[in-house]
Amino acid sequence: MAGLVDSSGTSLIHSNGCPPDAPTGRKKGSISWCGLGNLYMWIDPDTGIAGLWATQLLPFFDGPCVAAAEAFEAATYRAIRRR
Repeated sequence: MAGLVDSSGTSLIHSNGCPPDAPTGRKKGSISWCGLGNLYMWIDPDTGIAGLWATQLLPFFDGPCVAAAEAFEAATYRAIRRR
């Protein structure tokens, strides 16, 4: 996902290298994973927030799927902050 992609070649990313506040609201130290069918998961232990965006669409890292997953993650953080 934009600003959160790791080029290490691993499928599970521990995002110590991401900015303290990612564009979506995810905190440094979170982990994330993405799968072939445009599945995106994250766990943010700092805030206690986790999420999963799942589709069954190819090709992998499809632009509209990535944008929708990012919007879902950002909306999750916004909704939690409003509480």
